[in-house]
Amino acid sequence: MPEGGVAIVTGAARGIGRAIAMRLAAAGYDLVLNDLKSDDLESAASEIENLGRCAVLAPIDISAPDAPEAVISAALDRFGRVDGLVNNAGVSVASVGDILDVTPQSYDRCANVNAKAVFFMTQCIGRYFVKNTTLGGPGRFIISITSSNASAISVDRSEYCVSKAAASMVTQCFAARLANHGVGVYEIRPGVIETDMTKPRLERFRKRIDEEDLTAIKRLGSPDDVAETVITLARAGLPYCVGQILAIDGGLAMRRY
Repeated sequence: MPEGGVAIVTGAARGIGRAIAMRLAAAGYDLVLNDLKSDDLESAASEIENLGRCAVLAPIDISAPDAPEAVISAALDRFGRVDGLVNNAGVSVASVGDILDVTPQSYDRCANVNAKAVFFMTQCIGRYFVKNTTLGGPGRFIISITSSNASAISVDRSEYCVSKAAASMVTQCFAARLANHGVGVYEIRPGVIETDMTKPRLERFRKRIDEEDLTAIKRLGSPDDVAETVITLARAGLPYCVGQILAIDGGLAMRRY
């Protein structure tokens, strides 16, 4: 058993999820990597193996009803335990548009991946943690990666905003339920992070950062900024906090005058 323990990361093939998985591996964790089947997912596993850690692939649609049990079973079958979960998998809107034109299909796509999957993954691992209270380790954690849009409105991406707000409430509810079982449940709200998902809007955000002081720290965020915060939480770096919301956004959400 490695010093770090065993962690599950959903949406681990690219971007923020991949950076989180690599940082956990560097800290001594073995990983279960969930995402849709792809070359990126397999290369992430190879990179973790090169760091001297074990990586198990769970190429499952995380929004499927049986996905939580299947992903956690992949961890237990290989390692016999789980110490942490990072709910990172997420989707954006297929195309931006007027809130008056949002379709049920687009709404459901965001809701199923960004909120429903977070609820049931957290529920499933929460049951495991409550049942297995005698396991030792560096600390048990559930971290959900939401978005600054959990509170900041983007009218042309309304269904995404609603799904992230729901994921935020999921985190709060489970944080209260699991606090006395020694499980740290937290939410990370990234701001504008350089990933494939945000690529279409990055130049506009760079301009606003330079010309309008969109952020207090005058740069875009990186996946590594989020990954470092995950490590702090995984190591129980906030020992008397419950359901803490950490904005990794360079000051984007701050009220400034």
